[in-house]
This record gives sequence, structure tokens and C-alpha cells, in this order.
Amino acid sequence: MAKTATRELNVLFCPLPERTPTNGKAIAAVLTTALEKDHTALHAASRAAQEMRGLSVELTRKTDRAAEVQQDASNRFHFAAERLLKVTEAHESGKWRRVGV
Repeated sequence: MAKTATRELNVLFCPLPERTPTNGKAIAAVLTTALEKDHTALHAASRAAQEMRGLSVELTRKTDRAAEVQQDASNRFHFAAERLLKVTEAHESGKWRRVGV
């Protein structure tokens, strides 16, 4: 019984055996590989974000230009419609004058 108690106490209070250097190297290698992959992924995400920003700026410029062109076309259409209305009114006015009203 004394031997069993001693064995139990040794299991509870003896320091853990040190890890072998091979184990530490393997863990370090796995962690290093994971960090390298994270680093690569981070740079890829950064490049993608820069590219998306560039495309966003380009798209904004094109949209602004399209809006300007549309506004210009709308102004020209409005001007032409006003001229057509004036011509139509003048024509109607001339018809009434010819009739003698």
C-alpha cells in the first residue's frame, strides 16, 4: 500500500518531463508555415483592396462623366423642345392672322 501511495504522489507532484527538441522544432515549423500563409493572405487581401479602390475610383469617374453627358443631352432636348413650341405657336398665330381673326 505504501508503494501505491508513493507512486500516486510521484505522479501528482513530479515535474512533467521536458519536451524533446524535435517536438519543439516540429511545432515551430508548423507555426512558421501558418504565419507565412497568413502573411501571404494578408498581402493578397491588401492588393485586392487596392485594386478594388482603383476600380471604384475609375467607375465613379465614368459614372460622373455619363451623368454630365446625360445632363447636357437633357438640356439640349429641352432647348429644342422650347424652340419647337415657339415655332408651333408662331405658326398657329400666323394661321389665325391669315384667316383674319
